[in-house]
Parts: sequence; C-alpha cells; structure tokens
Amino acid sequence: MQSGLRTNILSGLLLAAHIVMSFALLKAQSIADNWYFGLQAGVRFTEEGPVALMDSEMIAGEGCATISNPSGELLFYTDGDTVWNRNHLPMPNGTGLLGNTSSTQSAVICPFPLSPDKYFIFTVPHLGGPDGLRYSIVDMTLDAGFGDIDTSNKNILITTPVCEKVTAVEKCDRTGYWIVTHDFGSNEIYVYELTSSGLNETPVVSNGEVEIDSTVGFQSAGYMKASPDGKMIAMCHEAKHLVELFKFNNQTGMLSEPIIIDPPFVTNNTAMRPYGLEFSPNSTLLYVSPRFFYEGYVRQFNLAVYDSVAINSSEHILNDSISSGALQLGPDGRIYGSNLYHLSQITNPNEIGLAANLVDSAISLNNRWSTVGLPNFIQSIFNNPIPRKTICIGDSVLFNVEDSCAEAILWNFGDPGSGAANTSTAANTWHTFSDTGRFIVTLTMQYASVSDTFTNEIKVLRSPYVGGSPNKHFICNSDSIVLDAEQPFISDYIWSTGSDSSAIAVSDSGVFICTITNFCGEATDSFYVDFDTIPT
Repeated sequence: MQSGLRTNILSGLLLAAHIVMSFALLKAQSIADNWYFGLQAGVRFTEEGPVALMDSEMIAGEGCATISNPSGELLFYTDGDTVWNRNHLPMPNGTGLLGNTSSTQSAVICPFPLSPDKYFIFTVPHLGGPDGLRYSIVDMTLDAGFGDIDTSNKNILITTPVCEKVTAVEKCDRTGYWIVTHDFGSNEIYVYELTSSGLNETPVVSNGEVEIDSTVGFQSAGYMKASPDGKMIAMCHEAKHLVELFKFNNQTGMLSEPIIIDPPFVTNNTAMRPYGLEFSPNSTLLYVSPRFFYEGYVRQFNLAVYDSVAINSSEHILNDSISSGALQLGPDGRIYGSNLYHLSQITNPNEIGLAANLVDSAISLNNRWSTVGLPNFIQSIFNNPIPRKTICIGDSVLFNVEDSCAEAILWNFGDPGSGAANTSTAANTWHTFSDTGRFIVTLTMQYASVSDTFTNEIKVLRSPYVGGSPNKHFICNSDSIVLDAEQPFISDYIWSTGSDSSAIAVSDSGVFICTITNFCGEATDSFYVDFDTIPT
C-alpha cells in the first residue's frame, strides 16, 4: 500500500463516490456462470450448485472458452474454430478461427477495456502449428445484438509459433489484462498487454527453465494458468513429465524464479504426465492432473513457501484412480475436473491433503461427455481477498490484502453492532464480530482511475448448549410427544433412537439423548419422558 493517502481518496471510498469503469464490473464471477465444453456438454452454476446444460452445439476434444455477462446470462462460447451465440447458432462471421479443438487451451476470451460490447478471442493452434497466437474481436452490437466477429479484426496474427497454452489475468492497476503464452521452440514466455488502447503487440519476454523442442509437437501440450491473485503462473509440460512454476510481476508482466515441480512419485508405473492444473482460490495450493488415458490422479502441492524442495516435498495424492483431465475453478470457489460423463469436484480446495475432499463423479452431465477440456477463463475473476469462513463467537478474524497498485482501501464488516470497529482503512486488520449470525463483509479498493469491490460471507456460531427446551415431560392421555432439540446454525443431530433429525416424536416412556454438533463444539442433552394414564 502507498503511504500518504490523500484525504479525498478515503472520503471517496467512504461515500462510494468513485469512478467505476465498465470492464471492472466484469470482475464479478458471474461471467463464468455458464460452461460449455466436450461433446455438447455444459453446466450452469446456480445457488443450489452446478446443473447440467443440454443445449450446446459444440463438439470439442480439448480447448474451449465461454463468457457470460455480469448477470450470469450467456453471451457466446467457442472451441477456437467456431463461435456460437447465446442461441447456440454460429455467428455469421464466426467460423474459421485459427485455433483448434484439439489444442489444450484453444481460446481465451477477454473484454475489451472501456468497450463494453467488444471482446477479444485469443486463439492458439494444435501441436505448435504455424497459425500461432491470434486474436479476433466479437462485437455484441452486430447481428441484432447476438454478436458477430468484426471482419476487419479476425485472425490477426500476433506471433508464431506458440504452444497450446494461453491464459489471461487482470492487470494490477485494473486498466486491462495480461495475455500469456509460451514460444514453441525455446524457453521463452511471451506476455502481451491489453488495455483500452488495444493490444500492445510487443511482448514482455521472460525465460523459463524448460526448453521446448520445435520438432516434437507434443511438447506444446498442457495447461497454463495464472493464480487468482495474479502473483504466480504455472504450466504443464506434459511430454516432459513436469510442471513449471513462476512468480509473476503483475505490474511489469515479467516472470521470474522458475521452479520445476517433478516429484519422485510414480503412479501406475508411469511418471507424472501433467496436463490439467489449477490454483486454489486463495492461491496457496496447486492441483495437477493428467489426461485420463494415461493415468488417473489428482496431486496437490503447497505453495506457501516458494522453494523447490518445500513445494516438491509437499505433494499429496488426493486420488490415484480417478478419470481426469482439465481442472478449472468455478464461481462457487470449488475446483472441477473433466471426468467422462461427470465432473469431479474438489470441495474444499483451500484445505491441505485429504481435507480438500475430492469427489470423483460429483456432477452428472446427463450422458454428455466432457472429453478432457474445460472452459478457459481470465483467472483473476476468481480472486477474492475476503476469506469465506465459519468461526465461533469471540474469535477474531484477520482480514488482509496485499496490493501494491491500490491507493486506498476500505473494509466494511457488515457488523454495525461493533460500532466504530465496523470499518477499517488498514491493509491488515483484525475484527471480532459482535454477535452470531451471517455477516456480509465488503472490501473496496481504489486505484488511480477505477475501484474494485469484493464481498463474502462470514458465519459466526456459538457452541451448542443444553437445556434449550424442557427436559422433563410427564404426559397424560396422549399418544406421543415431540422432542425438539433444534438450535440456530446446527445441522448435526444424533438421537439415541438413531434419528438424525432435529426433532423426534416418541410414544413410550424413557430417556432420550440427543448429541448436537457444530463447528464450535458438541453438547449432549437428555429428555426424560413419562407417559401416565389417568383412570376414566
């Protein structure tokens, strides 16, 4: 954070009287609400979770990209060759792009900063082919609002040849995006700047540890991803059996301090062949998976200490028999994997080891096949500096954000009961919530010409308690009584009868015991029931 913050900047934050550029609104994760991939497969993310979509017209062996508007309504999707509009029809000029459906990341879509109706589609070819990295511009004002590619900006060559890798991340100052790809035939990584002025076709060039052989097309395969916080970039070198990790300077576009992830484990007598990878939402863990037709595993690496030995030795194999392929963060904060007729799910991707909870066939695709690819997104849309937590009353939570481009910040903890402590302008601050319940925390960050806002929920619980309802019941002339142990924010109940409901009906005398559990602890209560019959 910069020192000497001007009073008018802080006042602007407090009054929410700041400039909001149109592209900054696209930071909302809703632009990733609709996924289309594989053999006419798709899912939509809803409040109840992902549900299968059956309206796709795309058949993609690997790479694809999808984008929705900030309200979560589909705009268009592509396999790098054809662009389909929201009615699932090819755009009039939307065929013949020079990506390839068999390229790992055939395309990635970026909004054109300050041009809310225009989107760049960046494409890369199959096996390092000569078509190279290109862009086409979709104009959503064309074709009666269904969108079409601007004929003067179609398949514009940026550089050639490149690998099957392309990713995008928002710039630190929120004025645009970095587009990242890897040269095919060297160890060079190219980073291009996209702003409201257009694409700067002179790249920032960095050198990695891995040299790509231009005579071996398969060395181009494997995913590349930026971490959600924009501070790291990782890429799979599938044919070389390793992952390469870099620190990323989001202000300059430079990659540095390469680390080779090549653990000494062997699965099914085959060395690690990494294809898909994804960072955890908090950018502290990295997940790696192969193409399913080589071997099945999902591996986790801890990036908390940026050191080769520490990272390689931190490996956890979450599953060594799963059918896997691409991995992709969802707008719900979970990671999904392509898995034949399902999507696998890493339910708690910020947790270490088995606590991450990999579920093999979590989401049904209704007999549509995912193949090995999933949609490619701007990775920074999944960044949220506010931790989604469940805590106990009295616990303090550390809220911290590290952003060298922000000129000022404002935390609002959604906790008016805490008085003056409900807001803070410190980059790192602790807060103790005044009561139990759900609190919506808001972080507003002010940059030179734009602001960005994040929200998340903190749930504050109290430990279960006993004696919440009368525990002695003397019943006359009745067939049954309902014993109710329900308490706020409790979902785990176990009765001595075997029931797991919060309330049970009993019709016999006896002692009925209920054990109540939540995040903060456990309590056991006993109910004494005596049925007496009054003589008539």
